[in-house]
Amino acid sequence: MPSIKQTSADAASPASNSFRKPPKYLWTSDMDDQLRQVYRRARNRRELSVELVRLASTLKRPKYILANRAQTLALSLLPWKPWSQEELLKLRELAGEKSIRAIAKSMKRSVHSVKHQLFRMNVSAEVAEGYSIRQLQSLLGVNHSRIQMWVTIKALKMKQNRITEASVRKFVVAHMEEYSFKRVDEAWLKGLLCPTLVNGYMQNDEKTQEGP
Repeated sequence: MPSIKQTSADAASPASNSFRKPPKYLWTSDMDDQLRQVYRRARNRRELSVELVRLASTLKRPKYILANRAQTLALSLLPWKPWSQEELLKLRELAGEKSIRAIAKSMKRSVHSVKHQLFRMNVSAEVAEGYSIRQLQSLLGVNHSRIQMWVTIKALKMKQNRITEASVRKFVVAHMEEYSFKRVDEAWLKGLLCPTLVNGYMQNDEKTQEGP
C-alpha cells in the first residue's frame, strides 16, 4: 500500500501535470498586433481605456487579460504632439499631392501620425499615396500624352485614380531611355531610387531573364 508521501510525489510528477487544462484564454500574434495598434492610436488614458474595452469585446477577453499582455509587451502610451490648425490645413493640402512618407518628412511627423490624422479627418490614405498624371509629368519632365500612354499600356499602374509609387519606381529603373535625366526632378529621383531597392530590383530582373 503506497504511503501518503508517495501519493503526494506522484501528484506532483510530470505525468500528472500533463493532464492540466489548457489556458482559458489563448493569445495569438495577431492579437498582439491589434493591441499594439490600440496603444499607438490612443492619445491619452481616456482614449486608451475606451479602445481597450472595445478590443476586449471584439476578442472576447476580459480587459485585465489585455492589460497583462500589454505589460508583458512593455506597451505604454506614446507622447502625443497635438496638431495645430496650420498643420491640419497643410496636411489637407498635401494629402492629394504627396505620398504619406513625403508628407511625414515635410511636416516632421511619423508616418503613423500622418496616417492616423488623415483617418481622423476622413481623408483616405490611399488617395494620398502615389502620383497624379500632372505630378508625374512635372517630376519626370515629360508631356502629358506620354504619361497617359504608359498608363494605357500598363507600364504604370493606377490605383484609386493615382499612379502607384511602386510602379513608378520599377518604371524609372527599367525604362531609363524613356525620360531625360536633364529634365527629371533630381532630388525626387534620388529619393525614389534608394540604392538598396534598385539593386534588389536589378537582381530580380536578372533572375527572371535567366529563368529557372
